[in-house]
Amino acid sequence: MIAPRLGNALRRLCGFGRFGGPISIAPLMILPLTVGLLGAGCSGPSPDPASRTDAATLRSSVPRVRVATARPTSEGGASFATYLEAEREAELVAETDGDIFEIRVVEGQRVEQGDTLLIIDDRDERLALQRDEAERAWALSQLNRAQALDQQGHVAAREVEQARLQLDRAEAALGLSQVALSRCAVRAPIAGLAWMIRVQPLHRVVVGQPLLRVTDPYRLRASAYLPSAFRGAVRPGTRVRLEPARGGAAIEATVSRIDPLTDPASGTFKVVATFRSRSASPEAGVEARFVLPVQPGDESCVVPGTTIVEAEGGSTWVWRCDSDRVHRCVVRLGPSRGDAIQIESGLGGHGNVVVGTDRPLRDGSVVEIVDSR
Repeated sequence: MIAPRLGNALRRLCGFGRFGGPISIAPLMILPLTVGLLGAGCSGPSPDPASRTDAATLRSSVPRVRVATARPTSEGGASFATYLEAEREAELVAETDGDIFEIRVVEGQRVEQGDTLLIIDDRDERLALQRDEAERAWALSQLNRAQALDQQGHVAAREVEQARLQLDRAEAALGLSQVALSRCAVRAPIAGLAWMIRVQPLHRVVVGQPLLRVTDPYRLRASAYLPSAFRGAVRPGTRVRLEPARGGAAIEATVSRIDPLTDPASGTFKVVATFRSRSASPEAGVEARFVLPVQPGDESCVVPGTTIVEAEGGSTWVWRCDSDRVHRCVVRLGPSRGDAIQIESGLGGHGNVVVGTDRPLRDGSVVEIVDSR
């Protein structure tokens, strides 16, 4: 109905009049008329502006937040990143120049302390040893002869002293030859597994060149750098737990060494715990968590890595959500744990923390929780 009427009106206004003559109408008069007709025929009732304002005010009255629950650090107390390593390991290097004459072990072979692992060409050293042994024997005979003649009064005491000096020099030379020969035979300083063999027979080596390693795979250790606040929490003999980062059974270890001093630069001190490896225990090199025993009043907990953490000056805080209000909690952060953050104190070890918000928060403000994990 609206379109035909609009067309007729336009023809009457822009086309021909009653007597067929053209009618001239300014374009500026047509445009308002057209827009008005279209608006009147196509639009519905206009919404109440007051209702739109009230809805927007309701939606924006409080911050909309997402929260997550803080959970205990673990069955133990605070934990720190570490990795497992062999307690006893020896890197063997060449102590003399020469060609590799013989290799007596293969990769992964079990060896005992004192076993000969490889030999560097020792022919020159053996000849030098024979020479010095002969020199010592001759010097000893000369001393015996001089002492016999001295008892008969046929030589002066000075000749006896010279013979004794000659024997001392021969024995010193013999000792040096024995040391030189011993350096040609590389022996295991500890019992363990021989591995990382870096040389081949007939290859030439020089002093200081790495040859192989010997590792005791049955005694492992883990080291952690603890903040100075934990110095009273551990002592030699304290039982700690090592949790492999990739899962698996926890390992009970015993603190064997504690650094007596705290590093002034980092404010930490080193703690070493050892344990006896079993068949199900992880190997050296595995990452783990160094978990301390639970201390009375321990407030440590873990929150998601997306937790809103803010800082100003020397203070760091997170937002704790109690019912429908948020409160700023000054905390002391621990190490990051993958997709989580460890909080040492300040949060009370429990509660909900804000992990997302649509606007800045203020202490004690009312919020709307839109997601809870």
